[in-house]
Amino acid sequence: MKHPQRGTFLAVAVSLFCAVALAGGTAAAVTVALENGKYVLENDYLQLRVDPAQGGVVDHYLVKATGTQLVGEGCFMLGDHFWQQLWPGEFLNVPYEARVAAESPESVTLEVSRVSRGEGTSGASQKDIRMIRRMTLTSGSPLLHVEVAMENVGQVGKQAGYWSQSLLYPGGSKDDGQVLFRPGVRGVSMSLYDPESQLYSFTAEEPPQGFVRDPQQGWMATLGERSHLGVAFVMRYDELMFLYNCTSSYTNEWQYQTVGLPVGKTWTTDFVVYPLADLPRVDYASRTLVAAVEPEDVGGDLKLTLHLATVDSPLAQVTVTPEMILVRQDRKTLPLPAQELAQVGLQPALLSFATPHDPAEPVVLRFRVQGEAATGPVDETFEIWYGAQYGTNRQVDLSPLYALATPERHVTFLKPDRIEKVRNAVPQVLLCKGVYANAYLPPRLFNDLGAEVTSSYFTPAGTWPAQLSYFPVSYEDLMALDVIAVLNVDTAALGAGGQEMLKDFVNHGGTLVYGGDLWAYSRANLSGSPLADLLPVTFATGPEGQGKVEALGAAPVQVVAEGQPASPLAPAAVMEYATERFTLKPGARTVLACGERPVVVVWEVGEGRVIALTGTALGEPPPGSRLFTRTRQWRELLADLLQVEPTAP
Repeated sequence: MKHPQRGTFLAVAVSLFCAVALAGGTAAAVTVALENGKYVLENDYLQLRVDPAQGGVVDHYLVKATGTQLVGEGCFMLGDHFWQQLWPGEFLNVPYEARVAAESPESVTLEVSRVSRGEGTSGASQKDIRMIRRMTLTSGSPLLHVEVAMENVGQVGKQAGYWSQSLLYPGGSKDDGQVLFRPGVRGVSMSLYDPESQLYSFTAEEPPQGFVRDPQQGWMATLGERSHLGVAFVMRYDELMFLYNCTSSYTNEWQYQTVGLPVGKTWTTDFVVYPLADLPRVDYASRTLVAAVEPEDVGGDLKLTLHLATVDSPLAQVTVTPEMILVRQDRKTLPLPAQELAQVGLQPALLSFATPHDPAEPVVLRFRVQGEAATGPVDETFEIWYGAQYGTNRQVDLSPLYALATPERHVTFLKPDRIEKVRNAVPQVLLCKGVYANAYLPPRLFNDLGAEVTSSYFTPAGTWPAQLSYFPVSYEDLMALDVIAVLNVDTAALGAGGQEMLKDFVNHGGTLVYGGDLWAYSRANLSGSPLADLLPVTFATGPEGQGKVEALGAAPVQVVAEGQPASPLAPAAVMEYATERFTLKPGARTVLACGERPVVVVWEVGEGRVIALTGTALGEPPPGSRLFTRTRQWRELLADLLQVEPTAP
């Protein structure tokens, strides 16, 4: 779909920021007042109203320069959720505590909070968490700064994923329609909603489900289709999980990855909200800049119009340096002449560029913006996809032809002040099961060991991310286990927090059994993950990043003992298929092999150990032989590695 063009704009009667006319003047003090049970925050740019009785949401957001009130009847901004509870959750339309946390002529901070009861589908995992939201309005700034905190006020560890939801009319009226923008690694997705026909359309970069599951930056924006007024939300990318719009309900929503909350610990994040105007679309938004790019092929040239504005204070001595990346020509990068501006402010500046271009060739356009702000130097770079006649940045397998650059993630894991491993008389085992899990660790093994087993089942990504039906929420529950087995489970189901907990579990004396086949390695999003660092092997995959199944033809499996010749695991014990090519890390040792291929590899980590199952239980052997995983000796080997003697013959 062709994006809205500037020629279709309705004139904005009063420019968003010119009417404020703060340049060279003095900004009025920011104020807060309690009116009929609601708090009203106000400065030169905005008037906000917060209703503590209805979830502490913003029920009035007025942009003074345009007279646009974005929150209509039945709408709200800044609703809180745990995404594990699904919608509507337990925080909407319920009373919050509220207080003015800080007040001065320069800024006002209003804090709203409520302690969760664990209602809905999540139960105790999200009980006794204090949800805190602090909203700060500053004199002379159109930015609303929002800090969110989740504090565990209970007696055991918790886990939760924060979800922010806003329902608003970007142009101040439902009839104005809406255009939604969200950055993904394939490009900025754009969807339009027609309130008259109640139909919506989307670009090829827009997933039909409404979710962007691979966000490229931490922002999302919406504009009125005719007024071209709107709002942007800019959040931290570090723990951002999904961006989402329920298009027909005018929502702007995003979810964060699940975080662990030990007793007394608090997770925090923050984001900013600011109004938009006079932009044809949104291709980039940060806490400093907002930009739109209009590319058009004309007469053998690619002509670019860049709309660039600041979101708060002006930027001086601005240099814009564009580049064009030829995606299908070995990513060849062609620089375009830089342009300079004495100043960029709240009103968008227009810059034009042109370069020869074959419209059949898709390109990535990269812009670097440098300048001086009152707070110091600014240097930001953003990329957009321009497919021209080539079209979308989606290949047959839905992967991008060119993955746009993403920021580095910086995640802080909250842990108890003291971590202690419990020693059990009866082994406690958590068995995380993906496909064919029983083929690798037969249920009888744990019966023989006299262990108590809790089974957890893997569910691949759907509406929500890949999940396990159970994984310890708290370090208390984690350290009460002796063995955790993870078999053919996508690492996404563990999340960064779960993988960090596994590392602590092993380092403090636990045993991790990890493995399977393709679904445990090349197709498990393992590469570059914290869990990959924990394993005693590395592996190489095929050119497409997917392991290849290789037929071995009933190859014998042998026990490998240091200083002794290899010996058969069992009479006619064989492996039919192999997947990845594994390499042992220094300090690891092979205890079972199939020729030169490791089948079981172990190593010590801290006070614990990791057992990697690198052979496969795939296929059916020829008559007279048995898959090695179906032999008694396989169970005995595993029992020995787990350092527990079997109780049955």
